Amino acid sequence: MKRKLAIATGNKHKLIEIQALLQGLEYEISNPSQLGIENFAPIEDGSSFQENAKIKSESLFQLSGELSLADDSGICVEALDGRPGIHSARYGGIHLQDFERNELLLSELIGCKNRNAKFVSVIAFTDSNGTQYFTGEVHGIVAESFSGKGGFGYDPIFYYPQLGKTFAELSAEEKNRISHRAIALDKFKKFIIDYSTSK
Repeated sequence: MKRKLAIATGNKHKLIEIQALLQGLEYEISNPSQLGIENFAPIEDGSSFQENAKIKSESLFQLSGELSLADDSGICVEALDGRPGIHSARYGGIHLQDFERNELLLSELIGCKNRNAKFVSVIAFTDSNGTQYFTGEVHGIVAESFSGKGGFGYDPIFYYPQLGKTFAELSAEEKNRISHRAIALDKFKKFIIDYSTSK
């Protein structure tokens, strides 16, 4: 029987992406609701991506007893001193939709020549021995306007020069080869394969 790997997220888009990126592992991937944990929403009051990822993965491990993985990620804009950063998912207030957060970010950069930005993902993995971390970054530019219908979050305004597209214009396969989350999870996959053979 496959061991379980619990993913600490209620974001269906993020869960689908993580499941695709972890294909091939000898683990049964579950989210909190599939484990009978309703309304999983630990308070993310950390001051870094790593701290917030740790809060989520350790909370799920304590509740489920299963190996737990959490992603904390966001967009960091150079001209805004790294904002939205860890506040990316709630930037402008929890009542805003993704489209509105993108509009807010674009409005803050009107007339700004420096549009350099990066997506950051920190993966936290928790077991009975504690928590380990895996980080991925991808650098790009905040576009002048929305483009593309794929992805989620800030993907429609994150332009990736190497491919000449925003993340929202990439296919799922393209994005899953080069994204910040793909980089972090690739490091995790290498780790978990060794972890599995050592148990």
